[in-house]
Amino acid sequence: MNRRLGVFASMHLLVAALSGAAAFSAPTMPMRIVGTTTTSQRRRNRMCIALHSAHDSEVEAEAEATDADNSQQQRRTPPTDITSRRRLISSVLSSATAGTVLLSSGRRQSAALAAPPLTSETADDLAARVERGLLRPKPARVLRPRLNLDFAVLLMRSSYNAVDDIDVVAMDQFQRDFFLIRQAEYKAYADSLGATMMMQGDLADPNYFDFISFAQYATISREIA
Repeated sequence: MNRRLGVFASMHLLVAALSGAAAFSAPTMPMRIVGTTTTSQRRRNRMCIALHSAHDSEVEAEAEATDADNSQQQRRTPPTDITSRRRLISSVLSSATAGTVLLSSGRRQSAALAAPPLTSETADDLAARVERGLLRPKPARVLRPRLNLDFAVLLMRSSYNAVDDIDVVAMDQFQRDFFLIRQAEYKAYADSLGATMMMQGDLADPNYFDFISFAQYATISREIA
């Protein structure tokens, strides 16, 4: 800005000096008139044009230098917002990957420690028959009041959800083992009670609830032990 003011002041001083010199020498020096413009006027015009051109060139050079400085500053300034977002995304992805790896390893370890799937032959082998026929006590053949159905369902679901929460076995294997134990144990239990003492599938029936609870906890004991 100071350079611009200096250039303008020099221009005005030069024009004023030329005008004063022309005015002072006007009475003594004859003027040659070519058309309507004198030689002094043409000289002053050429000098003014030259000064304006130099000023314009200087202004353009200063503008180009300023633009270059701004461009370099923008290139040197790190994109903090973009960098922060990238770091945040990277940290979230790293955490998610680590959690997935830990969860997968935990599931593989649980699957490795789980009991092998039960088969129908194992559920009704010689050891199971001996236990049912000789070692296990017979169910009591007494009349008992019926259970509240909602309460009976709640008990069964609570045991199932507890097994699912501790994650000792895959629940599809648990359901299959549970079915095989029920299948192997039902006939002996029903024969020991009598044909009219139990309604199959009725959880409110205390005798059937005893049987289904025994089958469920026998399955749970096998999976945990």
